[in-house]
Amino acid sequence: MKEAHNLLVRFNCGCIGFRPNENNQSILVKFCDADNSELSFAERSMTIGFEPLDTDAENAILCTIADQVAKGYKFDSIRNILGK
Repeated sequence: MKEAHNLLVRFNCGCIGFRPNENNQSILVKFCDADNSELSFAERSMTIGFEPLDTDAENAILCTIADQVAKGYKFDSIRNILGK
């Protein structure tokens, strides 16, 4: 059986993001030093340790990202219809 490989990880500092690439760059979606719990996106060098995010938390974040992308497409469609 193949081992599960989560997309998102929690870094030792508390940030949540995608697994770092070979250059230790990660796209973060939640920041440990943020004043709110909203999703934000930024690429940062992450040389600290991390562990896979639990499946429920990962699914919640991925669903939120998908919802925001869908809302963006809907907004663009409406804007195009209105000719703006």
